[in-house]
Amino acid sequence: MFAHGLPTLNLHERRREAHGRRPSGPPADAAATTVRHRVAFYETDAMGVVHHSNYVRYMELARVRWMDAHHKPYTEYVESGLQFAVTRVECDYVQPA
Repeated sequence: MFAHGLPTLNLHERRREAHGRRPSGPPADAAATTVRHRVAFYETDAMGVVHHSNYVRYMELARVRWMDAHHKPYTEYVESGLQFAVTRVECDYVQPA
């Protein structure tokens, strides 16, 4: 389901997640974007693993790049007086980056 061209979870997906089951993935026709990022030394912890605090930054980078590629650049929203505030972030750490 998409609101204003941005992906959102529908109620059925939220219920599945609440019961510990992950959605099977995005819809087959969902727009996708790949973002490549070289992890810098300062983004890692003492063991050389990406520190968990950086994932929110990576998700924000991906969100803006997705908008650039599939809708319109974020700067165009800002120029028209629109801003998008992220009010909640939830992330399950499955494996290291």
